[in-house]
Amino acid sequence: PNIDKIYHQIIDTFTNLSPQEVDVLEGATHDSDILVDDTVDLGTNNSRSIETDDSTYQEIVNLNTLKEVKCRKPLHPTDKGVNTIIYIATDAESPRTNPLLFKFFNTFPCVFVLDDFDQELPEIKSARNAEDKTPLVSYLIPMLDATISANGFRFYGTPKSTFSKYIDKTLHPLYSGKELLIEVMNTSTNIKME
Repeated sequence: PNIDKIYHQIIDTFTNLSPQEVDVLEGATHDSDILVDDTVDLGTNNSRSIETDDSTYQEIVNLNTLKEVKCRKPLHPTDKGVNTIIYIATDAESPRTNPLLFKFFNTFPCVFVLDDFDQELPEIKSARNAEDKTPLVSYLIPMLDATISANGFRFYGTPKSTFSKYIDKTLHPLYSGKELLIEVMNTSTNIKME
């Protein structure tokens, strides 16, 4: 249900698709979603849902960047919002074939996951602690995923994930220049990062 909610937030925020168009693009499976999967850990340390910023967004006029991106599917001919570049940070194995994520890959032509850049990661994957030679990949890959996600125009996270909360409340505001909310012993302070 969380992933379906994120999917529809992106549809509602960035596209002008009708429910019928969404149903066709997502594979005509909306009424029979298989989005509950007990094998996916969405975290247990945070039961509060993540609040998102509902500010208005400026339309991107210069699409030269999109021409440089090699999307996996042909671009949507009429709704530029469907052509939004999406990065999915996930620890799911084989994300492109994961049933929880299939809607994203069916609907949006420019969806990427870290697996798509595997050829760029040999140094990170082979990094080791200089002292004891412990492999660092299990620490570095999630941080790389978080950094890429936090640099996005907008971040959507799963509500019970402490990692999503960290990206949403700390990294994304730092990278996007938004206010950073710091909670200190039952008080909150807003800090504008410059």
